[in-house]
Amino acid sequence: MAAGGGGTPYGHLLCPVDFSQVSRAALEWSLGFAREVGARVTILHVVDTRGLSIGNLFAVPGSLEEMRQRAEEMVVGWRRETDFGGARVEVAEGVPVDGILAAAHRSDVDLVVMGTYGLGGLQKLLLGSVAEKVLHRLKVPLLALSPKSIDRKADASSRPKTILMALDLREDSTAVIRHAVWLAEHYRAKLVAAHAVPIPAMVVDDRSLQMVPVEELVSLEASLVEERRRELRAILPAMETDVEIVVTLGGPFEVLRTLARERSADLVVMGSGGHGAAGLVWLGSTSHKMVRSAECPVLIAR
Repeated sequence: MAAGGGGTPYGHLLCPVDFSQVSRAALEWSLGFAREVGARVTILHVVDTRGLSIGNLFAVPGSLEEMRQRAEEMVVGWRRETDFGGARVEVAEGVPVDGILAAAHRSDVDLVVMGTYGLGGLQKLLLGSVAEKVLHRLKVPLLALSPKSIDRKADASSRPKTILMALDLREDSTAVIRHAVWLAEHYRAKLVAAHAVPIPAMVVDDRSLQMVPVEELVSLEASLVEERRRELRAILPAMETDVEIVVTLGGPFEVLRTLARERSADLVVMGSGGHGAAGLVWLGSTSHKMVRSAECPVLIAR
């Protein structure tokens, strides 16, 4: 996590917009957060040129310039309604995902902030949204706002009271802790450190090849929970803010979604996780599921 100006680790925010309601909310969040932590903002719109060719042979004359002009007019309209402050505006051309990744990786961007929305049914499963494709390939942290988080009026100008930190106790836990702890201490927010222990589907005794009795299975589950609790407590730094440790049995997504609702989380911080490229397409990782459905902003740490 690179250090930015004024002691903040978020010195430069990149906010891609497509002029939808959800990207407008992401922009307002970016501007509010930038004012809060002393960051600068780059607002990016990528004119999608994929529909301008016929058989990938030639571009439709005049269309690209018209699209760029419309984009610039939209920026002017938004600027009239929203104080951009010192934010820089860029209009690029190409494939949106590639343009966002190029902008994020070629400059000193510390955090990408964008809205996410999905297609429906099978299209959603096979294609995913731009934000989810960016999430899969991005090398810097991403903060995503879903339509549900917008419905809750997620706003960086309102200080979060509770931050949910999801830990899987793997390599990316270090980055998750670094981001979540900084934000919790900056906002003096309560930090809920959570870990989900998978429920053993079946346990067989190696000697008898019989299923372990229910009593022993319950004892095994309890010992696993306590072991993970000790591991989690050991890797957490000393903090001045309130910290709650929650270790429970269940699937990671279900546990996190439930905790976020029960604790009224204002922000979720987690790692990218995932099941590899195929798994992301067919099943979706915990992070992708949270990005789609969370009722508050989700920060994917790197």
